[in-house]
Amino acid sequence: MAKDLRGVMPALLTPFDNQQKLDIESLRRLVRFNIAQGIDGLYVGGSTGEAFVQSRAEREQVLEIVAEEAKGKVTLIAHVGTVSTEESQQLASAAHRYGFDAVSAVTPFYYPFSFEEHCDHYRAIIDSAEGLPDGGVQHSCAERREADAGANQHAGYAAAALAR
Repeated sequence: MAKDLRGVMPALLTPFDNQQKLDIESLRRLVRFNIAQGIDGLYVGGSTGEAFVQSRAEREQVLEIVAEEAKGKVTLIAHVGTVSTEESQQLASAAHRYGFDAVSAVTPFYYPFSFEEHCDHYRAIIDSAEGLPDGGVQHSCAERREADAGANQHAGYAAAALAR
């Protein structure tokens, strides 16, 4: 399994047939074609792959097919983002099970979430991906909490000074 997250990694299209069902054979050919062109990896299930118009089962099927065709020849990154943390966790777990090298996830959208809720969402995804790279999420969430705590402490000092 490739672990190098560098190089040319195109976002993979997801082919559909005339009934809007996954075109599995076309997907297999597309993966083989990309690999034959000498790419370093594939980014699977993002916007280009139309993930947000697919069910979770379809998204998992795409991950499975791509993994079967790639067979460790190139780096695989799975986009697992959804508005639902639980669904993102299920997709991250599937990516790990199928041998993907990394996952990515769009920030949850539609509802307003706090920074801490975003951190919790990403931590849950990382935990479900069982050891895949976290891209520094754990570190940046901790840094932000420390910065916020420091800013709140300084704001408290300023408020106390103004009250004198």
